[in-house]
Order: sequence, then structure tokens, then C-alpha cells
Amino acid sequence: MVGLAALLALGSARAAADHEEMERLLSMDLTELSEIRMVTAAGRFPQKLTEAPSRVTIVTADEIRALGHRNLADVVRSIRGLYTGYDGSYEIIGTRGVQPAGDYNTRLLVMIDGVRITDPVYSQGPVGNEFPVDIALVERVEFLPGPGSAAYGNNAFFGLLNVITRRPDPLGRRTLQLDAGSHGERAVSATIEGAPSAGSRALLSVSRRYRSGGDVRFSGLASDDSDGVARGIDNEAINRLFARADTGDWRFILVAGERVKTDPSAPYGTIFNDPRLHQSDTFVQASARRSLNISALTEGALQAFYNRNEYRGDFPTDYPPPTVNHDFDLGERYGLEGQLRTRRFDGHTVSLWGEFLRDSTIRLVNRDLSPPETYVDIGLDEQAWGVFIQDEVRFGERWLVNLGLRHDRLATGDTSTNPRLALIRQGDAGTTAKLLYGTAFRSPNAYERFYFIEDYSAANPALKAERVRTLEATLEQLRGRLRWAVSLFRTRVDDLIEQSEGEDGLLRFDNRSGADIDGVELEGEYRAAGMQLRASLSHQRASDTDSGLWLANSPRNLLKVSAIVPTGRRQRLGIATRYESGRRTAVDSRTGGYGVADLTWSGEAGSSVRWSATVRNVLDHHYDLPATLDHEVDRLPASGRSLQVSVSVPL
Repeated sequence: MVGLAALLALGSARAAADHEEMERLLSMDLTELSEIRMVTAAGRFPQKLTEAPSRVTIVTADEIRALGHRNLADVVRSIRGLYTGYDGSYEIIGTRGVQPAGDYNTRLLVMIDGVRITDPVYSQGPVGNEFPVDIALVERVEFLPGPGSAAYGNNAFFGLLNVITRRPDPLGRRTLQLDAGSHGERAVSATIEGAPSAGSRALLSVSRRYRSGGDVRFSGLASDDSDGVARGIDNEAINRLFARADTGDWRFILVAGERVKTDPSAPYGTIFNDPRLHQSDTFVQASARRSLNISALTEGALQAFYNRNEYRGDFPTDYPPPTVNHDFDLGERYGLEGQLRTRRFDGHTVSLWGEFLRDSTIRLVNRDLSPPETYVDIGLDEQAWGVFIQDEVRFGERWLVNLGLRHDRLATGDTSTNPRLALIRQGDAGTTAKLLYGTAFRSPNAYERFYFIEDYSAANPALKAERVRTLEATLEQLRGRLRWAVSLFRTRVDDLIEQSEGEDGLLRFDNRSGADIDGVELEGEYRAAGMQLRASLSHQRASDTDSGLWLANSPRNLLKVSAIVPTGRRQRLGIATRYESGRRTAVDSRTGGYGVADLTWSGEAGSSVRWSATVRNVLDHHYDLPATLDHEVDRLPASGRSLQVSVSVPL
């Protein structure tokens, strides 16, 4: 009993300390907060937000909890200039008005603790429920808009998302979390952490989530034989494992995730309302990083990782005869990286790093199960490397010039050299002005180059890398509890890779002429007495370079407003609203604009139990999102109102 009482007291004390730290941060004015907030992704090493060569957005764990975000896609939807689509299985990010048909987040680099998780087959950056880390383990999410290839190479085309996981608690903690929600959703997770030895700390977390799903109506699929309702085939099962150990200068991380999802939208000409249609994604990543404190003025790091991505899909098809078409894709990647930063030269901070990527396995297989017939069986082995050098030059107390250059050898055998330039001025009264320029590239992935299905799609091994140039000017001011910022940007994309239907009726990926994007982003934030208000407005015009046509899947206006308000002792109300103007679909029709509001009430009970209740799409607004060319309809219905309740208790 004494031991149990001690554990309860320790858990209560720690929960109280967490709450006090949260209240302390929320009560700080933004000028004070800017002095302690650091960003890692901008230059591989921590630096102040005001000195980063990008206008960085950081979403903290506290904001994630208070606003009821359940996965990385929810976090993305809260960030200025970003929006999402959905194809029935995967969340797809649009950035500053660009979300080409057939894309699966290949133009936004997604990382976990500075390690890329894009796969070798599709170059896909997972952000939905296929993202392998439980959102409760995330310390913060960093978003850097604009071309990031000067620092990160392939896929950092329009920017990057870096998900930072939290460090293990050395005092020891055991937590059980239970979730329940609409459409038969239920989840359980268990986390244990502590200090197994002096100078080390470790964390282990496992979770299981299941959703049986409801009925989904597709008005465009109604016919004499069907009412267009997919019944009971929108279910999903997710398993995750996360382990982290920090000891001395070393950090070891193991991430594993598996998701199985049925798809009610019947893509690829499959049989509608058939429960055999499902897709599964399995991801494993092991990484090791060692920090090097070479001297008082010089630091570095070495990092190695291994990724394994496996995809399987079963698609019931009636050619005739009826059969199940099976997709199998496998990618294995090894990566090595070295980083060095020195301040030995007066007025200069010089950084140098390089990376080597070896895709030892790239496998694409497509076949019918019965009668058995194989259509595609491709095996590849590719590698790429890149080196980057950067110099931050200070001129007095106010001026900073950031000069960076990266050279890459792509997996296709081509090369690419990309500069990144930033002129930063620190003004009076917390004002920061930045003038930013950079170029970036995205190499075509194996799926775009080589995948084909007879009488449905064609390969295009001659695809070239996409290229982008961006010029951006930003002005930001921090004054006490108020922050406001404005960004003006102009982006030019050349050789844009997009899926389209050719004259032969086959789908293929081609280098299109390009795109021109101009836009403005406004953002404001206010903090006081534990309250946080944030709003952003984005306007962009994205058009095809040759025809001048408005790009498909490109809303011109995005408005987002969120508020976190204390409602009582250790209780808060989180409100997140967003409005999006209509989009043009792949077949030149239009979807309407829409507005959505989410509501989260959260708090703590007894200083040791955390709870939350979230209602998404409170007003149950019905709206559609553009479908892909793989669907028989031009739009897919978005989710209506849903409820989720979560309770976290110490063990």
C-alpha cells in the first residue's frame, strides 16, 4: 500500500508539474516565447525561429491535445497554406495551391526526428492514419514552406514536415490511454518510460486502433443495379510500436506501423460495394544518431537508418471473368548522413553535411489471383547522394545573410544543383524581415516511371525531374502578447509531373509544361492568461504555364481560426474552424466551398487523469472533395459529424 501510494503521489506530482509548465508557456508573451522556441529542420541544427531561412510554423504537443488532433493530417489542416484531399484510403497534402492528380505527398518531405520516411517505390510521405507514430508521442511538428532541397534534397519540393517525438521521462512513467468514438472506433495504447541506468532514458509504446466504419453514399455511382451506397466497407485497423533510447551522445529509435483499410470508393475500375477491396501498409524504421561535441565552437552528428515499406492491395475486378487483382510493392532503404557546424570564423557560422541513400530493394508486382496471371514484376536497385554547404554571415546586430548550396546525384543518374539564399533583418520592436530565394527538385519515383497495367495505364521511364523556383518576402512582428506576419511569394514550377489520360485511353505520368503560383499569407496570434487565439488567411493563384487554366485541386482561399480558452480549473475548450473555397476537379467540374468547425473539451481529473472529448464537423456540414483519375466519379464525399472520447490514466 505504501508503494502504491508513492506511485500515485509521484504520478499526481508529475501531472501537476506538466500542467504548470503548460500554463507557464501559455501565459508567456510571444516575445519571451520566441527567445526559447528553436527550430531544428531549417538547418539541421537548432536555431531561433527569427533566424531560420524560412517562415517556420511550429505546432506543439499542447496545441495538439487542446485542439483534439488525432493524426498528422489534422495538424497539417491547422497550418497556414496547407490543405488536404482524400482518395478513400490516403490523406493527400496540397501546398500553396498545388496538389497534382496521382500525387501521394511526394512534394513535401516528411521526417521523424530528422530522418526521412518517404518510401523508395512511391516517394510517399504518410500523414493520415498510415503515419507510423501515435500522435500522443509527438512533442512538436515543424513546417518549413518553400523549396527545401538546398538542405534536404529530393522530395523537399514545396517544403518539409519534421515530426519531433518527445524524449523519455527519466523519472519513470506508465500510461494507459483508451479511446472510443463514432463509427465503432475504439483504441488502446500503453506507454512505459524511465531511466534504465544512469545517464540514459528509454520509452516503449504500443497501440491498437480499430474503426468499423459506416455507410458511404456515392451519388455518382447510383445505377439500376445499385443505390450508390457502400455498406460497412470503410473499416480500418492500425497497429503501432515506438521505442526510443537516449544514452549519452547516442539516440536510438525504432518505429513500426501497420494499417489495413477497406476502400468504399471503388478505385481502378473495381467492383463497387465489394468487401474484398482492401489496402495495407507496413512500415519499419530503425535509426541511430550520435551527436559530436568537437569543441566549444564546433559540433556535428552522424546518423544511419534503415526503412522497410510494404504495400499490398486486393482489388475485386470483373473483366469478365470476376477475379481479384493483387498489388504488391516493397521498398528497402539504407541511409547515412554526416553533419558539421562551426563558428570558428568570426561573424560566420559554416555548416556542411552530406547524405547517401541506397534503395537496395524496389519491387513492383501486379497479378490476378484466379486464374493466376502476372502483369508486372519489376525489381530495381538504386542509389542517390547529396552534399550541402551553408554559411550564415552576420553584419552587426541586425543583419544576417544565409547562403546555401546543395549538389545531388539522383537515382535516375541525373544531377541537380540548388541554391538557397536568405537576407534577414532584425528591426526594432520585435520586427523581423526576410527575403528568401531557393530552387528545388523532385526526382520521378519508380511507380511513376515503370508501373503499368495492360489496357489501363502505361509506363514512362523517360520522365525528368521536376524543378521549382521560389521568391518570398516575409515580415513578422512580435509585440508583447501579439504576433502578426505577412508573406508574399511567387513560385514557378517546370516539368511538373502529373497523371493524365492519353489519346490511347491509358493513364500515364508525363512532364507537363509547368505551373505559376502567386500568393499572399496573413497570420496573427494572441496569447494572454492561458488563452491562445490564432488566425491565418491564404490566397493563391495557381495556373498552368501554357494554357493559363486554374490548376485542378487548387483552392484559391484558405481561412483558419483557432482558439484555446480556459473554462475552469485545469479544463480548456479548443475550437478550430477552417474555410476553403471550391476546387476544380480532374475532369473540369467544380466542387463547392465549405466551412468546418471542430470542438474539443479537455482537462485533468485528480491531477493524474487526462481526458478529452472532441466533436469534429460540429454542424455536420456535407461537402465533397475532388476524386482522382482512378475513380469513376469526379468527387468523393467528406466525413460528417463524429465524436471521440479519450481518457489517459497512470499505471
